[in-house]
Amino acid sequence: FYSMKNTTNKGFTLIELLVVISIIGMLASVVLAALSGARDKGKVAAGLTFDSHNYQVLGADATGIWNLNGGAVGTAVVGVITDMSGNNNDGIYHGSAHNYVTGVQGSAIPFDGTNYISFSTPVRGMPKTANFTMSAWINPTPSNCAGWSCVIFNFGDSSNCNETVGMELSSDSNLEFYLSCVSNVSKYKSSKSPISTNTWTHGAISVNSQKETFYVNGKQTDSMVASESINSSSWGLGPNTLFASIGIYNNIIQPFYGSIGNVRLYTSSLTAADIHNIYALELPSYQLAVAK
Repeated sequence: FYSMKNTTNKGFTLIELLVVISIIGMLASVVLAALSGARDKGKVAAGLTFDSHNYQVLGADATGIWNLNGGAVGTAVVGVITDMSGNNNDGIYHGSAHNYVTGVQGSAIPFDGTNYISFSTPVRGMPKTANFTMSAWINPTPSNCAGWSCVIFNFGDSSNCNETVGMELSSDSNLEFYLSCVSNVSKYKSSKSPISTNTWTHGAISVNSQKETFYVNGKQTDSMVASESINSSSWGLGPNTLFASIGIYNNIIQPFYGSIGNVRLYTSSLTAADIHNIYALELPSYQLAVAK
């Protein structure tokens, strides 16, 4: 005779399975949280590296960096407009009372033909050759520039035929470069570089001798060659750049209508990659990523 032993296979109970699942879920949450923190730190580190690179590459060539965001939105624009380049080219606000408006990086200054910004003379470190770059964020008001050009930024030398060079918005809302010498004015409008109204747009013009290259929102849109050479005796910038202004031509005419922010002037002809980096550096999305 032999005896038969009754064996049974015991499985997991429902409660045991739920416990195991909950433990796995908790461990997954911890791992994902750690990975998310590492990603955020990576974004911040990449952003700071990007910022540092641009400061080292572009900062040395910056004559003026005027962010135009010196006050909170809704507060009055008054007094000194600080230059962040280190050259102490601070501006002075002139005209009727205005409040700061919402800009690309915090606040910005609105212009309506009754106000402008001028700079003390002589302005330090201004370009003395035909290699320079101008850039700004602009938000034009519809129709107000129709019939004439609205000046964004300009600088000049009164010791040499009152020559002025500048960046402006044409009467049909395109980015435009101009040179003026007494009554002789030459304008180079880029029909491939339209600027939308009621929208913040980044515009830049890089000048290399007689060649002007246009950029809109970090992308090259056009290039052209001027018939005049800025290095010639009749157009050349002299030893002392004596005036500069934002939002108006030589503190007198062709006012800008709309808002302006982050005006920059460099004493070199920046490359397409440089312009794109400036645009990316000033984007609100980039600022939010670095702020995390």
